[in-house]
Amino acid sequence: SGDFPIRVGARIINEQNKVVAEPRWQLGAPLRAGEQRQFDLTLTLPSQQGNYQVNWDLVEEKITWFGKVTGENVQTTAHITGSASAYYAPSPSLPSQAVTATFLPPDLSRLQLWKLAFQMWRAAPLLGVGLDNFRLTYGTQLGQTRWNDTLHTNNWYVETLVSFGLLAGLTFFAGQAFLLLDVAKSLINFQVSPFQLAIACAITAFYIHGLLDYFLLFNATGLLFWLLVGCWLIFHNKETRLNDQL
Repeated sequence: SGDFPIRVGARIINEQNKVVAEPRWQLGAPLRAGEQRQFDLTLTLPSQQGNYQVNWDLVEEKITWFGKVTGENVQTTAHITGSASAYYAPSPSLPSQAVTATFLPPDLSRLQLWKLAFQMWRAAPLLGVGLDNFRLTYGTQLGQTRWNDTLHTNNWYVETLVSFGLLAGLTFFAGQAFLLLDVAKSLINFQVSPFQLAIACAITAFYIHGLLDYFLLFNATGLLFWLLVGCWLIFHNKETRLNDQL
């Protein structure tokens, strides 16, 4: 239900590895986290002869197929013979398949993620849990056997602390604080060109955005942030040298 309902789906793939159909079936009554249900589904296949692979999965409409996240789905194959045309001949059907679906627990809110991250940090305060390990291990802290392992803490500063601990985390924060103070000082003293002003605003936007998201491990946003930092240091140092010469 809702704007993005979850349904049972199938992807019918032909011998050319092309998806030729993606039928859907309703789940029926709502399912609780961890609950299992068996479905008897009848699938109508294309009438064109050949071999087909059928991948059974759950899909959240307009969002993603669950198999892309979990790496799991149910696969069956079908072989269609004969030369009947799809125009007038009935399409062959695959016998009913029993599909067991196990749902992941619902995602935690930001506040829940932050609280859990601090609990994990207290268990390893100096070295942390390791880079990118929060999303891979937080479910065990909740007694879960399966969870959404693509979910970060949704906070740049919390993620850094739980990942690296105090030793590396404070060093990283000190460097970022120095950069932010340098940007603020330049803006207050009006010692920036329009181009530097644009870079400073972009860097500041990243710091603010970091309060509600974590982006350094995502190639595009992480690369953009460090590119902006590099541009600021290059142009700011160049401007400083010119002022010293004058």
